[in-house]
Amino acid sequence: MERAETPESASLHKSEALVAPEDPTGRKLRWAFRKVDATLLLVIIVQNTLNSMDRANLGLSKVRGLEADTGMSGSDFNVVASLLYPTYLVFMLPSNLALRKFGARIWLSVITVAWGIVNMCMAFAKNRTDLILCRLFLGATESGATPGALMLIALWYPRSMVTSRVALFYSAFAAGAVIGGPIASAISTIDNPLFPKWGWIFFIEGLVTVGFGLIMFVLLADYPEKSWQLNADEKLLIRQRMDDEQVEGGHRKVNTRRLWVHARDPLIYAQALILFCANFGVNTILTFAAIIVRQLGYTAGQSQALQAAPGLCGFVGIL
Repeated sequence: MERAETPESASLHKSEALVAPEDPTGRKLRWAFRKVDATLLLVIIVQNTLNSMDRANLGLSKVRGLEADTGMSGSDFNVVASLLYPTYLVFMLPSNLALRKFGARIWLSVITVAWGIVNMCMAFAKNRTDLILCRLFLGATESGATPGALMLIALWYPRSMVTSRVALFYSAFAAGAVIGGPIASAISTIDNPLFPKWGWIFFIEGLVTVGFGLIMFVLLADYPEKSWQLNADEKLLIRQRMDDEQVEGGHRKVNTRRLWVHARDPLIYAQALILFCANFGVNTILTFAAIIVRQLGYTAGQSQALQAAPGLCGFVGIL
């Protein structure tokens, strides 16, 4: 992954390039990366967990009467569920370009707040059309979340550490399923006429997402040089480690020619096929697990809570 030169990083390169502290045992560097794990990595893991929970809300809400209350029948629910993905695909590239322009700190915070607001709006849905519009907007706002988080991992960690951090990041999808079902079951016990039971799931979890998006703006930094959690020595040690591995750092600009070169790379399409197969199963479970369990004769609350079972297996398998 690549990044543009910033005034802060340029200044640091010029004035402190040769004054990285000695660290023969690697203890200082390990401590610096532990601080990154406890701040940046934890933030994007929580964001991804909320993303997973928000995607699962549609199926968890159906078992609480969403379909009947909005007048849907037949294949209407399947149509509503699938319409997240057209805008997700269309807006993924523009969202990544915006990420480059505005920086991960600003852009990830903005889209997290945006998809939280969209989820809150779903609590006000009265019919299928309302749900379709919300799902289309949800796909557009969520499209940059995963690529942006992966870019941050690549910018902050050397290659030897990237795989383990990416695994932890993706484990958040399963973690969302583990805690999302029981949380939705608890929220559904709210008896308030402002929203139906399923509406409270969207509203409360969306509100939490909005609040966390604001927290992200405070905690995230685009690059190690701009982090307020690291001291000057730790910034230099991380930068030196990245330089030692000849990590490019993103000094080249994105242009049409470079996009075309990557578009012709067969490895891109091989990876896309792998991710398609993986996400197909994950998103199917997130959307339909509670519905299937409900049809087996369990109560609505039980079917929501039991969604934690496949999520737990996935969480252990990823780790």
